[in-house]
Amino acid sequence: MLKVNIKITGRLEEFTRSQIDESGLYETTNEYLRDLIRQDMERKNAKAWLSLRDELIPGMKAPRSAFTEVTAADVINRNKQL
Repeated sequence: MLKVNIKITGRLEEFTRSQIDESGLYETTNEYLRDLIRQDMERKNAKAWLSLRDELIPGMKAPRSAFTEVTAADVINRNKQL
């Protein structure tokens, strides 16, 4: 388990407190920070998927004539040569 001690001051402190108090969405600072970390992970995963999609789209839109048909044996033999 990772234990972290951070100091939050000024506007960041005010905003954090507004998320945690009775009118906020979170009961504790820990709960709020864990949710922020999860959101950051999800954002980075989504960005990675979008990047992968952007790489694949040109191939998916290419005409069939742009591809060369190969067998599994062809791929295995090609990889052995690398």
